[in-house]
Amino acid sequence: MSGATVPPGEVCVGLTGQLPWLRPKQPPSFKPGGTSEMPARNQRIPWSVPLSIWLAAAAMPGPGPLDAQEAGDAFRDCEVCPLMVVVPAGSFMMGSPSDEEGRYRLEGPQHEVTIGSPLAVGVYEVTFEEWDACVTEGGCGGHRPG
Repeated sequence: MSGATVPPGEVCVGLTGQLPWLRPKQPPSFKPGGTSEMPARNQRIPWSVPLSIWLAAAAMPGPGPLDAQEAGDAFRDCEVCPLMVVVPAGSFMMGSPSDEEGRYRLEGPQHEVTIGSPLAVGVYEVTFEEWDACVTEGGCGGHRPG
């Protein structure tokens, strides 16, 4: 199966709303090689898996906070902005093997994803306060969820 590519400036949307049971039991550690215990099966898995599943991701083109950060570093653009973490460019396998015991249907098919340049992802879901701040500053397309 061919891999998907996320070019700079594009947005990746996670499955948080569809899979609410995917929540970490502890604050995440996003340093390369870090793991976290997930509640679904109490197994330790690499962070590349939950990052691809439950975090909303947005590439950070041009100069800005991302340029001064290293993979795994967390930052905020402002006091009420979401906590973001830097994800390095590279490739990973998204999804779980079809023969994995306890596999959910939405975990497949397994496929390679390539991230063309570093990007920043939100550590947690965006709050209403964070969204309102984005709209107030002229971002988020002016959209207010209703």
